[in-house]
Amino acid sequence: MIKRLIVNADDFGLSERTNEGILEAWANGIVTSSTLMVTMDAMEHAVSGLSGCNLDVGLHIDLSWGKSVALSGDIPTLAGANGKFLGKKQLLKMLMLNRVDSRDVKKEISLQIKKFKETGLELFHLDVHQHFHGFPVVMKSIGEVAKQENIPFVRFVNELAVNKPVNIVVFLLFLISKRYVDCSFHKTDHFKGLALTDNLNEQSLTKTLKKIQPGLTEMMCHPGYNDPSIEGFSRLKSREAEIRALTSRSVKDTIASNDIELTTFRKEFRLISNLKPH
Repeated sequence: MIKRLIVNADDFGLSERTNEGILEAWANGIVTSSTLMVTMDAMEHAVSGLSGCNLDVGLHIDLSWGKSVALSGDIPTLAGANGKFLGKKQLLKMLMLNRVDSRDVKKEISLQIKKFKETGLELFHLDVHQHFHGFPVVMKSIGEVAKQENIPFVRFVNELAVNKPVNIVVFLLFLISKRYVDCSFHKTDHFKGLALTDNLNEQSLTKTLKKIQPGLTEMMCHPGYNDPSIEGFSRLKSREAEIRALTSRSVKDTIASNDIELTTFRKEFRLISNLKPH
C-alpha cells in the first residue's frame, strides 16, 4: 500500500492573519487541505483568499468558540440567548453530564453546512473544533447529517498521543464513540496531529513523517501568523513556527525520501468513486 498523506490546516477563517498563514503553508509548503470556520468573522476573508487557488477546503464545525449560525435561543444546550456558544469548559461539562440535546447539535451542524455550501465551495470533509465529536451525541449527530448531506469524509482521531493527559482522553473518547460511526461516511486509516499540537516544528514534524504508515493518513496542523486579535481565546503559541516547519526544504525532502504521496480529500473521494462498480 502507498503512503498517502493529507496535511490539513485547521482554523481557516479564525482571523485574517491565520488565513494568510494557512495559504502560505499551502502555496509554499506541504499543506494540502484546510477546514473553514463559518462562525468566525474572518470567514469571508478566507473565502476571498481562495480566488485562483485550488486548496481543498472542508468544514471545521464549531460548537464552542464563535457565534452560532442558529438563531438566538434556538439551541439552548449549545448557545446562550445572545447566540454565543457556551464556551469550551461549559460545553465539556454539559457533554459529560449528558445534557446536550442531539436536536440542537444536528440543527447547528446542518446550518453550518448550509452556510459553507452558500460559498460555492464543494464539501468533501468535516471535522470538529477541539474534537468534540469524540462524544457520542456529537459523533452520532454528525453521522446522521453527513449521510443526509452526502459528505464523504469525517475526521476520526485514532492517534494515541501520550505526551499530554488530554490527548489520551481524546483517544479514549473516540474509541468509545467508534460504535456510533455511520458506515455511510469514510475516515482515514490513520490520524496524526494530537502530539504535534503546540509542538510542531521542523524536528518533530520530520520525526512524525518518518513514521507515516501505508494507507491514508490525515495530519492536523495549525499554521498562522501571530495575531493579537485571537490571543484571548486561542491557546496555541506555535502557529508561526508551524509555517516555518511546513514550508521547510528538509521536510519536503523527508516526504520525498520516505515515498509519501501528498493528497486531498477531494482526490481520495474521486478515487473511491471511480473504484465503485457502475
